[in-house]
Amino acid sequence: MTRPDPRTETPPSRRGARTAKRSSRSFNLAPTIVWLILLGLVAGCVSSGAGGWTKPGATEEQVNHDSADCLFGAKKIVPSREGPRTIVDQDRYRQCMANRGYTSR
Repeated sequence: MTRPDPRTETPPSRRGARTAKRSSRSFNLAPTIVWLILLGLVAGCVSSGAGGWTKPGATEEQVNHDSADCLFGAKKIVPSREGPRTIVDQDRYRQCMANRGYTSR
């Protein structure tokens, strides 16, 4: 076996090596970014939850069902630099709950 001559072998460029590291680093951040987005969506849903609504004679199950329906109807998908994302139109959600006879606590 002959070993390659280090004087004639072309070493990888520094720029190429940095690019490879950067792309692998950004790839590893992708799951973290996805989790942060999901956490934000869950936090938005929790803040819009049924905990702040009351209606005479309504069971907790009915309040939760109506809240989920209104929340679903108030969601919008909007474009962003990172791609489409879901937001909740709080005014639309509140109006939907009020239209069903609920009052905010």
